[in-house]
Amino acid sequence: DFKGDNAGELILNLKPSIKLMDPSQQIQSDKLDAIEPPFDTDEASLKNFMGQILSAQIHVRAARGIPARLCANTFVRFHWFLQRQPFETARSSRSSVNPNFDQIFTPTQII
Repeated sequence: DFKGDNAGELILNLKPSIKLMDPSQQIQSDKLDAIEPPFDTDEASLKNFMGQILSAQIHVRAARGIPARLCANTFVRFHWFLQRQPFETARSSRSSVNPNFDQIFTPTQII
């Protein structure tokens, strides 16, 4: 809800990647398991990629279990690191406790 309290659940897909200076070496999430150290999925390993670009494809699919009192004009808004402007889906066109959004955002951040 607008106060930040839990009110249902959000269904999304997140696909992170690191864009290296050499585009032919871009690392995508579906290949992370095949990459040898020093890269792994631990946050601490990101120090090896300082100055590179972290990109994430965020597919906001739907919400489920929204309380009836909050189900009109439902939307999703989120911030990405220090970016001033939040990302926001279109408002749901109908009142539903299970609204669909099906919107993709691709924010980036320098590590």
